[in-house]
Amino acid sequence: MNLHEYTSEHEHLYRYLISALDEPRRKRWVDFVESTADYALRQRPLLESGDEFPGFGALDRAVAAANGPAVPSMRFLVLGFSFGYTFPFCGLAFKYMARLKEALVAKSARFVCLFPPEDPPPMEEREGYAMVVDEDGAWARACGLRMPLARRFSALAKEIPWFLSKEPDSANPHITLPGTCILTLGGVVRWLDLPVDVSRRLPPTEILDRIDREVLEPVR
Repeated sequence: MNLHEYTSEHEHLYRYLISALDEPRRKRWVDFVESTADYALRQRPLLESGDEFPGFGALDRAVAAANGPAVPSMRFLVLGFSFGYTFPFCGLAFKYMARLKEALVAKSARFVCLFPPEDPPPMEEREGYAMVVDEDGAWARACGLRMPLARRFSALAKEIPWFLSKEPDSANPHITLPGTCILTLGGVVRWLDLPVDVSRRLPPTEILDRIDREVLEPVR
């Protein structure tokens, strides 16, 4: 699998989904993407290389419960924070991540998908990687990937079927940005990607490159 294959499928999916929206919904979607991009550009990630990941013990236990404990040869944990289980752009990226399982193992890494409470996966689903629900968004918040959802966007959950499976908590609506974090199995952050467009996740092959370029270098 190469980058072009993923990029082509992503572009086809984006055109298909956006073309199905009428003009008012398309404008609201663009407004939402631009709003989250502005937030991401202003938000400095709270975690940097060398920091300890808050609540790593609980995360490690949740991953083990979802997909078994890490084998002794594993050194790194790749966290894929999801906007939501029904969000197609996350689903596409995770499908390709599953195809890279052997490549990840060769780099002593395993992939874990963290879903937000607004759109968790069905409990019976198994996709070949650990699927964990970030129940209160604490892990995403620790990474700077949890943001308030402006009231004007709450209706998108009803207007766009793939936006969210349900409306966020109306009293304090938040969403999780689809970022990527790489940790050691001891819970030390090695790299964190904060996206500026919720529909354009970091391509899976670039995650492999990051493991080579960033993770295998000494912590700076």
